[in-house]
Amino acid sequence: MATSTRSVDGLTSKPLSIQSGITFLVIKGSKTYDMTQLVQSIRWSGAKSAMPRTLEVTMLDNDSYTRPDIKIESGYMCLFMWNGEELFRGIFFTASQSVSRTGTYKAYDAGIYLTKNMDTFVFKKKTATEIFNSICNSFGLDHTSVNTSYVINDLTMPNTTAADAIWKALAKTYKAKGTRFYVLSQKGVLKLISRADNMVQLVLEEGANVIDFSREVSIENTYTRVKLYSDANKVLASAKDSGIESNLGVMQYTEQGDSEKKKAALESKAKNLLSIKKQTEETLEVELIGDATVYSGVAVYVNLPYLGITQTYYVDEDEHEFVGNKHTMRLKLNATNDVEGADEDDDDD
Repeated sequence: MATSTRSVDGLTSKPLSIQSGITFLVIKGSKTYDMTQLVQSIRWSGAKSAMPRTLEVTMLDNDSYTRPDIKIESGYMCLFMWNGEELFRGIFFTASQSVSRTGTYKAYDAGIYLTKNMDTFVFKKKTATEIFNSICNSFGLDHTSVNTSYVINDLTMPNTTAADAIWKALAKTYKAKGTRFYVLSQKGVLKLISRADNMVQLVLEEGANVIDFSREVSIENTYTRVKLYSDANKVLASAKDSGIESNLGVMQYTEQGDSEKKKAALESKAKNLLSIKKQTEETLEVELIGDATVYSGVAVYVNLPYLGITQTYYVDEDEHEFVGNKHTMRLKLNATNDVEGADEDDDDD
């Protein structure tokens, strides 16, 4: 969290109750309130393109129940534990009540401070690690980071969010080195980590932990050839895949190129762009028994013989639902998931 503006006493101390299933605490100032007995359900979710993770909790809101003397409001902190393990620590942003005498409250983790802070960012000859550390220091955010090593010559982004600046730095790093990094929040601390250090040894398998699944394969956004044009509408470079065209026909994508770049660089860009644009999009959605170690950004192994799938997928989106002692999750998986924004980054360093 933003340590310069938010000091939450009690979050690091032992919770009031630790039990199997859900433990849910609300922190107001220096006081911690155990709301566990009022919780009906909790949804804990995230996506590769969203910096903060989200928690939505539905609780009984009726004075006929024994309850702590607190009315939850935006700005209060919360802590969610599952079977004694902390999964979420964050701040409430919305609160709603209904005629059914229930309240629904939405909270975000520390990543929200990267999306709620804007500035003009100018970095010269810095690694993504240095950029991440500098941004976190600027806004008083607790953080740790691994060394991304690649030096970015220039990253200039006027009037944008801290999250977008970090995504851009990670995209440049991935484009140059092929190494994936991402940001997550754990116990109120923002962490820049290597995806390779956060693989999950979980097999998703029908008949074992998979409840339901669906797959969509699409060529809606597939192209068989690419052309780069100058501002004067002159073709600077082009590339095509004759093999795919023989099956699908001609589908051409065009984009503006920089006429000041060398011919070899333009041709390389056209080939790289085609390698992305010619891909068939595949989305796999799976509902299964919950596992709290699985969330957006990690990789899992999928074994679904009916679909002919036995390979590793990255988690694009995840939604975990907790009701009583039951935990299920829904995952949106992608076999070719990259760092957000990497494909769109065409700057030369």
